[in-house]
Amino acid sequence: MAPKNLSDLRTKILEAAEDFGYSTEKNNALFRDCITDRRTPLLVRDVKSEYANFLFGFVREDQPPSGAYDGLSFVIFPEKDGTHCLVSIGIGSSSLGKDGDLAQNPGFRRSFMRLINKGNSDAKFFFKLRFDDMETSTPGLQEELYSTDDAGNSKYEDVLINTSTKYNADSGKDAPGLLPAAFIVNYQTDDGWNLILSWLAQYARWRCWDKHGTGSEIKKYAGKINNAISQCRVSLDCPTPPDIYNILMDKKYVVLQGAPGCGKTWSANEVANNFSEVVFTQFHAETAYSDFVYGIRPTLDGTTLAYKGEKGVLLKAIEVAEKDSKRNVLLIIDEINRANLANVLGPVFYLFEPNTERKHKLHLGTIWENGQEKPIELEKLPENLYVLATMNTADKSLAVVDFALRRRFAWVTLYPHKLDKKECPDFDEELFEKVDELFSRYATDEELNLQPGQSYFMDKNEKIRSENIKFGLMPLMKEYFAEGFLLSAKEEFAQLFTSYTNTYMYK
Repeated sequence: MAPKNLSDLRTKILEAAEDFGYSTEKNNALFRDCITDRRTPLLVRDVKSEYANFLFGFVREDQPPSGAYDGLSFVIFPEKDGTHCLVSIGIGSSSLGKDGDLAQNPGFRRSFMRLINKGNSDAKFFFKLRFDDMETSTPGLQEELYSTDDAGNSKYEDVLINTSTKYNADSGKDAPGLLPAAFIVNYQTDDGWNLILSWLAQYARWRCWDKHGTGSEIKKYAGKINNAISQCRVSLDCPTPPDIYNILMDKKYVVLQGAPGCGKTWSANEVANNFSEVVFTQFHAETAYSDFVYGIRPTLDGTTLAYKGEKGVLLKAIEVAEKDSKRNVLLIIDEINRANLANVLGPVFYLFEPNTERKHKLHLGTIWENGQEKPIELEKLPENLYVLATMNTADKSLAVVDFALRRRFAWVTLYPHKLDKKECPDFDEELFEKVDELFSRYATDEELNLQPGQSYFMDKNEKIRSENIKFGLMPLMKEYFAEGFLLSAKEEFAQLFTSYTNTYMYK
């Protein structure tokens, strides 16, 4: 139940923290309470208030109970008589101290950015690109704190005063420079309160509050933390086949990119159901211009060796499209980055740009038809020809896609995501969330492109799950580790797989 007033908010925050493992006896964190110390008059931008130091929250256990501190904190700035508060991850005035590595961890920032509670339209979020940045202001936070209502009154007077005096990067800046992540919310609503709990739970997880205690206590704390986070943690929006189809009809040339198992090929096949004609090809290391566009191939004319021109997949797809301009034709190129695209596309690269007027034709070669020499020339691709390609972002051995091609195609990213229970009742949500959490916690932004997709978690039957791990997930992760990716998560992945399969990742 949401807090009813400021005093209730403070009480419930402490109760929730204890549910997550916080304890003064275990000395695993320090609770700082400035809510009762509000006697000092303060002037900030002509705004007067008697409520200075109006905040409370948690700092690292080795910090002093008052005054300057270092490291990352969980701080709440409430309104005295209002309904809103600012919830933040703050940096102590004595800099980051031992938390420097934590602030630089992309997983730390990412974990809070995913706690947004989509149903809470009232909440307003603010994030820095780097949590170790103590010099610049948090984008948008200054403007919001200084905003006024229709009558010209400050919306967040108490919040403004305290953030401006306690959390500036320096005295010459108006905006809070030491709050790398924050949100403003009505704490008296259930959605708002759940959002506050989720951020506190995420902070508790990073601080390992749940690791202090007996076995049963640890299990209880972890369960409470997981439940609070799950209330507000959102998965990345993943385009559906109808979404992809709409993009394709608008842009004409689209690449579906994503890690293994994200449903690229499946989505392409679903989109293909909307077309009357479909031409399919798969690129590989030996795919050449002669395979895709046009080539000269040897042939036997009786006993005489001869050479003739032969159309590739693209020209065949064009022919199909030109037979009936009222029928849309789809060319699917699977694993487009497995080939050397500059060599494969050659001059037709120029044609993959919709809505462009051209004053000359491209000469692609010559072919013999009915005993006559016929040049192959193209001014543009047929209006009813659409191209949908797939690309595996995890395979680092593949060809790099240059910027010119990226400009000519629309790029749609498919992310690992949970499947709807109605669509896939056997989806292994438990294992998916554990793998997702490890990637979210340890992966760099680049390494996130390696996260295995939902097809690896299609069956939660104990025997099948064990086989999926041993013959699917485990070899994939071992390959990543061998390439130098996600090494900081290696031990935790090994423990996770062992807990499900009783098989050691490394023997």
